[in-house]
Amino acid sequence: MNTDQLRSNGYSNGHHAQIERQPKRVDYPRLLALGRELLIAIGEDPEREGLQETPRRWADAWREFIEYDPGTVDSCFESVSTDQMVVVLNR
Repeated sequence: MNTDQLRSNGYSNGHHAQIERQPKRVDYPRLLALGRELLIAIGEDPEREGLQETPRRWADAWREFIEYDPGTVDSCFESVSTDQMVVVLNR
């Protein structure tokens, strides 16, 4: 079976053979540098009080987002919607 026959969820039509996927990994030091560069690009001083940890927090968020494995329960995103508003909580 070739990968063209697989659905986006990793299963083929009518078969339950799952393909092995390589986990995505990010270049964390590069994310830290990019977070700092973004602050500079918007006219902020990354050394200013209150912003010193922002590149790390930003890099951590992107790493968690990119390296998220849907087969694990490490991260749980609970969503609740009402009328026109959707609330997403990360607990």
